[in-house]
Amino acid sequence: MYSPEVHAAREDRRFQDTRSTMSMPPDRILWDEKNDPHAVRLTWKLCAINVGRGIFSVEGISPIPYNYAALYWVADGTGGQIRPEEFTVVYESMLSGESRDIPTLTTGTKHPLSRAGDGEFLAPFHAIVGGRPRNAFAVSITAPQGVALRSVTLVLAHHFGVEPALDRGGDTLQAATGTSVTSSNLLASRPPTIARSSWWGSLPVGELNSPRWPPAYHNITHAVIHHTGAAPHNDQPTHEAAADWVRSIWRWHATSTSGGHNWGDIGYNFIVDRFGNIYHGRHNPLLDGTPPQDVVGAHAGGFNTGSVGIAFLGMFGTTLPTPVALSSTEHLLAWRFRLRSLDPLGQALLSGRMLSRIIGHDHTGGGTGAGCPGMPITNHLPTVRTNVSLRMRQVVAPNGGEVWPLNTQQTIRWDFAAISGDVRVDLSTNGGSSWSTIIPRTPNNGVAQWIVTGLASTQARLRVLSLDSPSVSDDSNGNFTIAGLHVTSPQGGESWRNSTLQTLRWNSVGVVGNVNIDLSIDGGGSWIALFMNTPDDGEQLWNVNATPTTNAGVRITSVSDARIVALSLNPFTILPVEQQ
Repeated sequence: MYSPEVHAAREDRRFQDTRSTMSMPPDRILWDEKNDPHAVRLTWKLCAINVGRGIFSVEGISPIPYNYAALYWVADGTGGQIRPEEFTVVYESMLSGESRDIPTLTTGTKHPLSRAGDGEFLAPFHAIVGGRPRNAFAVSITAPQGVALRSVTLVLAHHFGVEPALDRGGDTLQAATGTSVTSSNLLASRPPTIARSSWWGSLPVGELNSPRWPPAYHNITHAVIHHTGAAPHNDQPTHEAAADWVRSIWRWHATSTSGGHNWGDIGYNFIVDRFGNIYHGRHNPLLDGTPPQDVVGAHAGGFNTGSVGIAFLGMFGTTLPTPVALSSTEHLLAWRFRLRSLDPLGQALLSGRMLSRIIGHDHTGGGTGAGCPGMPITNHLPTVRTNVSLRMRQVVAPNGGEVWPLNTQQTIRWDFAAISGDVRVDLSTNGGSSWSTIIPRTPNNGVAQWIVTGLASTQARLRVLSLDSPSVSDDSNGNFTIAGLHVTSPQGGESWRNSTLQTLRWNSVGVVGNVNIDLSIDGGGSWIALFMNTPDDGEQLWNVNATPTTNAGVRITSVSDARIVALSLNPFTILPVEQQ
């Protein structure tokens, strides 16, 4: 792909004026400065032509070699009642003088930037896969009966491949790693982001810090999700190619080139590409300040103040962004929402309207007819909200791998951002198959003390659950160990006679090293050492030799951790030596 870095020198390149080769010459041919600096736009004004049930068709030599094409058209007489799929579109690409490619047959779809009833349509992006770029084309649109085409635009783009990596002052664009959210191992930490200086390339150095549009700060209460809405943006074969598109969007938002907005900076606060890379958009020098600040963007008219604008790079009218792009966006949302203690499952006022905390551009009214962020994303937002909520709640300790001895005091820690009300704490000793409550109610302040109880287990987990919103919960990511010893013989009630051989037995879980075994003949008032530093193998032979008593007990203690100790459940009896 030749880079938009040469955008400023575009005047030195000339496309061929091939109108004379076309069966219907276009009214104009222009570089597509607005959406795709790799493309030309051929536009036919057809105000007086009512094609009825006929076909608009044109073929000829392309002004540039191309490997991507898209058709856009405006229709009169639809009355808002014509469905886009009632238009039939055929693409044919070819090399001049050679055989044609297999035609691509498709239907129309609603233009993502049109307003309700405008009659603006497009045909899905057509990609030429493999071989040389084509230099000739044939396209046709079959309209429904009685529909007049006011204009037709054919976009032809030449995406060459990959340029050498651009110099970014030592910074390299890296692909983000996508992780599906199956548990809260993804606490709302700061995700990796690509700084403006790293994607800026050869854009004007003096514009890096947005001098024409100084930052205005306002804490966010909502997030507005967008797509950038241009089909060519979906062409992201490399990280560098995606960064090219981000620079192209900056030009369109920040300057007046070819009818751009001339805002002075990019409108989105963040842009996410298909690799999951997060680009820092609107200039915010206090993004990581103390405390961090949110800057007002320009992405949702009337709803910019109080919202963060996050855009998926591309057009998503029929498909979702990649899983890694969705995951990165959820991570980004969780980070910013965590900073402001915002509940992603909740609602709040934004510009006087009660809206979900995470909304699509269409929910602001600006998206109705704008097709932003596209129905697949809009329909997916409930899942996004849930996943962001998952990332914002976590059992911190124990979270897997810890060893907590029985009968010791331990500190349970969790992080449930933006969740009101008290919580409950449950314990599982079988890896989460079943649960029992250990703390029925405690404040949601992230910490609770617990005297470790229950059975010793290497498959222990804790779960913290909101009492006000029981669906909001999290459990340990992995098993931790409740370390303990359990005396199984004598358990109590036995009668062991002096000078007989008996077997002391115990179970051991999570104990490191050997154990000491002691005897009490006064119900635990005092102890006598029987075996010191003996292997923790669960059995020890004992030739009974002790003062007769009905109140005997055995104690087993870990040598390495004296907190790990077990006693006979009940007293047993030691009898005198049997008389002959």
